[in-house]
Amino acid sequence: MLSFNFPPWMTATPTLTLTITSVVTLTFTLLLLRLVFASTKPKASGTRIPSPRDTLLPFLSRSQASALSYPPNILPGARDVSTPYGVMRCYEWGPEGGRKVVMVHGDTTPGPMLGPIARALVKRGCRILIL
Repeated sequence: MLSFNFPPWMTATPTLTLTITSVVTLTFTLLLLRLVFASTKPKASGTRIPSPRDTLLPFLSRSQASALSYPPNILPGARDVSTPYGVMRCYEWGPEGGRKVVMVHGDTTPGPMLGPIARALVKRGCRILIL
C-alpha cells in the first residue's frame, strides 16, 4: 500500500488552509488582471481617434449641420479641449463671477441633455461648465 506524507501546511487547521488558498488565488488573480489591463491601457502618446470636428463638420452645409442630433453649437460657449486621448467638446457660459457648477454627463447621456438644467442655473447667476 502506498502512503503519502502531506506537507505540514496541508494538514493544518481548515482556517489556515483556507487562508493560504485565498492568498494564492488572490495573488494569481491580481497578476492576471494586471497583465490584461496593462496591455489594453491607452497610451497618452498613442494614435488618437480622428474627431468628427475635423473629418465631418467642415464638409457639411449649414442646413446639414443644424439637422444633426447634436449640432456643434447646441449650447452656448462651445469649445474643444485637446486631451491625450483625443478632443472633447465642452460648453461653458454664465456670468464670470457667478457660482461655479461643473456638470458631467453619464455613459448613456450626452452633455447637451444637461442643457435645460444648465440654463436654469445660469438664470440664477451660476457659471456652468458641461463636460
